[in-house]
Order: sequence, then structure tokens, then C-alpha cells
Amino acid sequence: MLKTSILISVFTFFIVLYSLLLGSRGIFERKELETKLILLQDEVDKLEKDSHFLEVKRKTLLEDKDALAKEASKYYILSDEANIIHFKESVRKETSGSLFASSVTELDMKKKYKSENGNQNFFRLVYILLASSILFLLNYKLGQRSDYVPKRNFK
Repeated sequence: MLKTSILISVFTFFIVLYSLLLGSRGIFERKELETKLILLQDEVDKLEKDSHFLEVKRKTLLEDKDALAKEASKYYILSDEANIIHFKESVRKETSGSLFASSVTELDMKKKYKSENGNQNFFRLVYILLASSILFLLNYKLGQRSDYVPKRNFK
């Protein structure tokens, strides 16, 4: 009876420890999510700065023809007397698949996720192997102790 209660309490301890460390709401998962959140916040800040810069540049180019000519001369060989013609393009709302406006591509995100998830899976495997070996050893040691019964001679 004592052997069973000890094994159940040790097993419960390992289950609770596993859920606290390696579970879906464990410490490792939380740190990984916090790191991802910080990276995403940094990227959002960078994209907001780029968006603001491009919006100011767009307004400047729409209002000032000299600035527009100067910007166009960076990309095209224009004479000083060249006129710039504006064309309005229709923008399609439909997109096929995901579009990434940042420097992070979908493939890079998948690789990063697989490597982080692989590390966590490795820790889970090591933890399960260690906990099960401790439980088997404890069971073996307690089994040796309970099997010992002194022989008595009643003659």
C-alpha cells in the first residue's frame, strides 16, 4: 500500500512539473510566445515608420512637380524639358494567397517555428525519458524492499 501511494505521489509530481514547464501553457511556451510578440511588435513599429515616411513622400510628390521630376529622374533618364504624365491604375482588392509586406517571408517563419518547436519537443522527450526512468527505478527499489520477508522457524 505504501509503495502504491509513493508511486502515485511521485507520478503526480512529474505530471504537474511537466504541465508547468513543458505544457501548452507552461513556462517554455510562454517565453517563446513573448519572444514572438516582441519580434512582431518591432516589425509593426518598423512598418508604421515606413508607412508614415512613404505617406509623407507621396503627399510631397503629389503637391510638388519639381520633387516629382527629381524623383523620376532617379529611376529614368529624363531631359530637363520632359513632362511627367500621371496614369490612374485600378487596384484589385482580391489577392491570391498571403502577402508579406515585411522582410520576413513565409518560409523563414516556418523554419524558425520548426526549430523552436523542435527544441521544445526535444526537452519534452528528455523529460519523459527521465521521469519514466526515475519511476521505474523507484518502483524497482520499493519492490525489493517489500519483497523482503524474514524467515522464521517455528520449531
